[in-house]
Amino acid sequence: MSGFRSYSPLFLLVSASVEPLLTMETTSQCSWQLELAAVWHSAWRIGAALVSMSGWGLESQGRMHVSSRVMGVEAAVLTFLHGAEEICRAKAGAPTMMGNTVFLSFTFYSTILILKMYVVAIITGQVRLRKKAFANPEDALRNGGLQYYREDPDVERCRRAHRNDMENIFPFLFLGAVYSLLDPSPAVARIHFFIFCAGRIMHTVAYLLKLRAPTRSVAYSVAQLPCFSMALQILLAAAPYW
Repeated sequence: MSGFRSYSPLFLLVSASVEPLLTMETTSQCSWQLELAAVWHSAWRIGAALVSMSGWGLESQGRMHVSSRVMGVEAAVLTFLHGAEEICRAKAGAPTMMGNTVFLSFTFYSTILILKMYVVAIITGQVRLRKKAFANPEDALRNGGLQYYREDPDVERCRRAHRNDMENIFPFLFLGAVYSLLDPSPAVARIHFFIFCAGRIMHTVAYLLKLRAPTRSVAYSVAQLPCFSMALQILLAAAPYW
């Protein structure tokens, strides 16, 4: 039995070389693992042949026992390799979020909107400093005294623009992400995302620059249209499962 034990590490190496297949995502990533496992399997078969042909100091019955054990382990290795290969190939064909063109388009426009919110926040801070209107007494003390612990109409305008962004962009992030999973037409989905993004940018510009009414209201209303459209399509898709 010492001959059989000498090949046990080889079986462990086969297992170790195949185990990473379970975490691979594509065939190109796991192909080298399959090749390595095949090499170890070939080495195992050579070892099995040597054990079967050589006596290793054992009687005939002992050689038959060792040979049967080796063949049993080889069958287990083959089954393990076949199962790992099937898992690898199945994962290679599984869809991913970043392989969804609609989701990529949604990601692009969502990132633009998030950056726009950062810009509005920075503008709000700069207007506070310029107008010396601070929301916290410690900030006012640092910049001239408690008389600057006050509100300012321009600062409040920036804050309202930022708050309006949060009230509308955050729901869009949810609706757009779920809508992307419904497998819509990429062109139609891109139109939805573009209209919302353009409407929100125009709304912010109209708010901060005090453009004549109803510019801001029109921009707000136009941006709501794709959101209502996506929400309706999501409800229709999910209605059978309520």
